[in-house]
Amino acid sequence: MKKIFLLIFIALFGINSKADQLMCLSESTANQASEIIMQQDTILLFCGCCDEDVPRIVKVLKTKVIKDCDFQVVITYETMEGETKSETVDLAYVWMEDPFDSNKGITVGQALNLEHDPCYVWGENIR
Repeated sequence: MKKIFLLIFIALFGINSKADQLMCLSESTANQASEIIMQQDTILLFCGCCDEDVPRIVKVLKTKVIKDCDFQVVITYETMEGETKSETVDLAYVWMEDPFDSNKGITVGQALNLEHDPCYVWGENIR
């Protein structure tokens, strides 16, 4: 019985470990990420680990770093429909053009060499 409980716990913990990979950051990392994101005209917000997530191309308007669970990056953006929104982002799921290959995309986490799993490889079909 203990083994079954342990397996269930590990399975549930493993499923949830994909979420919020790069949200709680050091102040330095958050500031670097904020600068990188501000240099982008548009970004793709897409969580490859999340069921039912729909990719969103958005125009970056501004970013800021807030102190919450260490530090987080908040992006204010405009949707393709013209709506202005703000949200705290996970750098594992904020995609930008690869600065070394304009035909590829990378996450902001990858641009900062942060260990994470974006659960998606650029160029593959999205569900």
